[in-house]
Amino acid sequence: MDYQKLFSKAKENNINDIQVIDEYVKLFHVKTTNDNVEIYEIHSNNKYNIKAIIDNKTVYINLEKNDFDLDKIIECIKNNSKYLDSSEKDYIISDTSNNCLLSRDDDIVFNTNITDKLLSYNTLREEYDNFIEISNEYYEIYTRIKIVNNNDVVMEDDNKYCMVVTNAIFKENDKISSTFDEIYINDVNELDLDKFVTDNVKNTNDKLNFKKIKNGKYNVLLKNECLSNIFQNINSIFFGDNIQNNKSPLVNKIGEKVFGNNITIIENPNDENYFGKRLFDNEGTLTSYKEIVSDGVFKSPIYDIKSGEKENIKSTGNKYNGIGFKNFYLKPENNSFEDLLNKLDNGILIDKVHGMHATINPYNGNISLQCEGYIIENGKMIDSSKLFIISTDIFELLNNITEIGNDIKYTSLNFASPSVIIKNMSLSS
Repeated sequence: MDYQKLFSKAKENNINDIQVIDEYVKLFHVKTTNDNVEIYEIHSNNKYNIKAIIDNKTVYINLEKNDFDLDKIIECIKNNSKYLDSSEKDYIISDTSNNCLLSRDDDIVFNTNITDKLLSYNTLREEYDNFIEISNEYYEIYTRIKIVNNNDVVMEDDNKYCMVVTNAIFKENDKISSTFDEIYINDVNELDLDKFVTDNVKNTNDKLNFKKIKNGKYNVLLKNECLSNIFQNINSIFFGDNIQNNKSPLVNKIGEKVFGNNITIIENPNDENYFGKRLFDNEGTLTSYKEIVSDGVFKSPIYDIKSGEKENIKSTGNKYNGIGFKNFYLKPENNSFEDLLNKLDNGILIDKVHGMHATINPYNGNISLQCEGYIIENGKMIDSSKLFIISTDIFELLNNITEIGNDIKYTSLNFASPSVIIKNMSLSS
């Protein structure tokens, strides 16, 4: 897109400010099922989010093509503004002191040789009875984001990461066991891929036959991916606009101790080691390291420009498609997963949770999840268990953690957690 031509045409049509967010994505994706390659693709695309202010109204346009009729874009902005209320004004950055451009080459090289490795895991089916299907997926994703506007702001950043997904299915008569695992990483060479796949296969086989647990209170070892997924679905309790609108259980709790002393929750979007690194958000505000919760004390919500202005607070650099986090995680401690099993001694290991979108309520913090895992005796996994429910809320959950692991895992681009031991959790079959 010729930004300067667009900006000139905008000025000619009395459009006060105009900004383009140009997001370029290049992706490699391969999926294998048993001995077949189901998907093998490399593709790229550009998305353009245009924000324009005209007559004190803000118009948004999203485009996904490279051939532009700039006159039609201007016409669309003017027509759309007619249907907007004048109170819907947004903000366009004017500070050029943070301008930054990339020197990285766009010719991104992907690890396409991984296909044979994924296919090789089909031989695992020969080692088990009733093992009917194994599928594995590998993604490499490069993203470049650029903010350009008529105020001479030019900000550019990029990141590249991998995602690996594995799924196994066992069937014995009418019983079916299906389990998947996924992980986000900087580079596939950081991952013990053999262990990642074979552990999931063993887990799936173990759960073909399982024992039900009795209703009661248990000490629980909640695996890293489970707490990461809970964070992913309840993190909006920390949004400033939700607290302002009484849509969070943390209303009137800023500066108060809300969780256990061992709970520190961090957001660190610009960490050089973080694969989803962002130096700035979609409003052009620089991101920064933040302790959202420090030693159990709720330190500060996150804000975009608009929600921060309501409290005379600067944006915290958390406006993306909406308000949100990048690199949000519970601060790890020194325990390995094996240490946690030994410290649990007797209890329940929860390694999978289901139904989070329907049974986690970020307005009041209530959590009710269907779970599966293992019965632990003397620090050993004795029997698998499925179809039981954990009922709690975010306050009980994060106040009852007695031990925190060092096995931090990303189960999405933005959220991670180590495994934790939680005392006295209510479980029911």
